Amino acid sequence: MAKKITTLYDIAKKSVCIIGCGGLGCNVSVHLAGAGTGKIFLCDFDLIEESNLNRQFMYTFSDVGKSKCQTLKERLSAYAPEAEITAVEKKILCESDLDFASGCDLVILAVDNNETRSVVNAFCLKSHIPVIDGGINGYYGRMYFCVPEKTPCLFCSGMISGNGKTVSVSSTAGLIGSLEASAAMRYLSSGDESMSGKIYVYDSDRFDVLCVRPSAECEFCKV
Repeated sequence: MAKKITTLYDIAKKSVCIIGCGGLGCNVSVHLAGAGTGKIFLCDFDLIEESNLNRQFMYTFSDVGKSKCQTLKERLSAYAPEAEITAVEKKILCESDLDFASGCDLVILAVDNNETRSVVNAFCLKSHIPVIDGGINGYYGRMYFCVPEKTPCLFCSGMISGNGKTVSVSSTAGLIGSLEASAAMRYLSSGDESMSGKIYVYDSDRFDVLCVRPSAECEFCKV
C-alpha cells in the first residue's frame, strides 16, 4: 500500500486543471500533486522532444516521442498515489474543448501561445473559475492571477500579447512555475486571493509587482 504524503495544506477535496505540460506545467503539477491536491486534470496535445528535456524535468530520453500529458500523469501518480489524475490529450481551440474543466476549482495556464490563453480567459470568465497564467521568455517571466468579477482578466493584464515566440530557460520556468503553484496553494487551501489582480514580473535579477486596471479595450472588463 502506498504511503500517504503528509502536507500542511488541506486541499484533498480540490480540483485543478493544468493546461500545458511543458516547462511550466512540470513545475506547477509536481508542487500541487505533492501538496495533496485531490484531483488534477493535465491537458496537452504535444509529444515529448529531446529539446524539451533541459527544462521539462519530469521526462527522460526514453520518453521522447511519447504523449506529454500521459507521461506526466504516470510520473505524478507514482509520486502522489492518492491524487486522482486525468490526462486530457487535446488541443484547446474553442471554449467547448474545456468542458472537462467546468467543475474545477482553479485553472492554471502553462502554455506559450496567445490563442489558448484567449480561449481559456473567455471560458474562465464565463464559468466564474479563477485562472492563473504564467509566461516566460529567456530570463524574463510573468505571472498573473485572475478572479472573475473581482479582478481584471488576462487580456487586461497584458498576458495575452506579443508574438508568442519565446526562449525557454529552465531556471525561469522553475521560478514562474513555482510562483503559479504558490498562488494556487494559497487560494485552494484558504481562499487567499491576495496574489490576484497583480502581475508579478521577473526580469533577470529582480521581481516587480504591478497592480492591474481594467482595460477600456477589453470586451469583458471594459469600463
